[in-house]
Parts: sequence; structure tokens; C-alpha cells
Amino acid sequence: QYGDTLFLPNGNYLIIPNLSQSNLNYIFNDYGEVTDVDGNVYKTLVYGENEWMVQNLKTQIGDFNTVADHPGGFQSYADSVGYYYSLSSVIDNVCPSAWHVATLSDWQDLHYEIYGTTMNPGGYTNSSSGYADNNYQILWSNYQEGTNQSAFNLFRTGYWSNGGAYITSEPESTHFWCPSMCSNNGADLIKLQAVNGSTSWSLDVGCNWTSDQKTQVRCVKD
Repeated sequence: QYGDTLFLPNGNYLIIPNLSQSNLNYIFNDYGEVTDVDGNVYKTLVYGENEWMVQNLKTQIGDFNTVADHPGGFQSYADSVGYYYSLSSVIDNVCPSAWHVATLSDWQDLHYEIYGTTMNPGGYTNSSSGYADNNYQILWSNYQEGTNQSAFNLFRTGYWSNGGAYITSEPESTHFWCPSMCSNNGADLIKLQAVNGSTSWSLDVGCNWTSDQKTQVRCVKD
């Protein structure tokens, strides 16, 4: 899926794998689609053996909040933001029939498919944590300073703060609950940073308390 390209004098070329992600470019006319119970249609792409939504879910099911509930000015790209769901709704599976909320295992598979490296299931995936450094900028929308070579189309959606009743961290990150519990009644949370100092363009997995926040959802086909 990725590598450096060696161009030959006769006009032919050869991709040398595992040197960079510069040639990662999913075929945009290979998009599929799935429709939720509200009639919303989402683009999908196949990564390895899994078909993913490449847009955030906005189904009016369960315990959720929307951009319209936010008292401030975070209204840009509202259609791309999707809804913010509680962990209980994530566990109950708010995804369309025959689809499920992306699990920690799904995220690990996605990471390996795009990068050819392992995702850290409990912390930052970077060299300081004993993992390979990866170019996470390719996961983000062009509208959010990303390159979107992966066509995964992330937006800086932050998360919904239940305590404050507003969206927070939206200038620099996006968050996704996984439907799996961890220690102290927490749950696995995927956090992707865009631009934020030393953690710019990073991926972090943590066991977080579940009561304070709602997050975005990405669905994977069963």
C-alpha cells in the first residue's frame, strides 16, 4: 500500500515498500455506502479485510448531543462532525444493521493496514513508547491541515463534556469510544491529535472514565 517510487529511464517505475507512506492513496471511486435508520448515507472504504465508514455517525439513536447543542461558535463543517454519543449508546451499538462500533481490535487492524506497524493499545504510538513513528497527518481531512492520503477524513471534533454541556478540545483533537471496558469501570478511548505542540499528529489509546464525555463514532461492517 505504501513505499517510495523509483522512476526508471524508460518511463516505468517500481514501488519500494516500507520506506514511507507517500504513495498511500486509496482509490476514491471505490467508495461504498451504507444508510442508517434515519436515511443518512455514509461513504465507506475497505481497509484490508474491514469495511469502514469514512464519515462520523449522525444517527438519532440513544444518548447523544449535536453541534447545535453547543453554546459557542463551533458550527463549521457541522455535517462532517456527526453526533457525540455516550459510552452506553456505543455499547448498545448505534450503528446501522450489520455494522458495529469500531472496536480496539478494529483500530489495530486499520493501523496495521495503513502503516504496516503495530498500534499501542495503551498509550501513544510513537518511538518514545517503544513503537514506530507514523505519519498520522494522512488520516486528517484536507480542511483540517491533513493530507487525507488514507481517505479516512478525520475532523477536529473534540468531545462533548457532560459536566460543562459543551464541545471541548475541538481545536486540536478527535475522540472515539470503543465498546470495551477496562480498569476502574473505564473504557478504551481512541484519541487522535491534530496540531497541539509536542503531541501534534499523534494517536493515543487510554482507559478513560466514562461519565464525563460523549465522543464520535465510526462504524465497521460485521
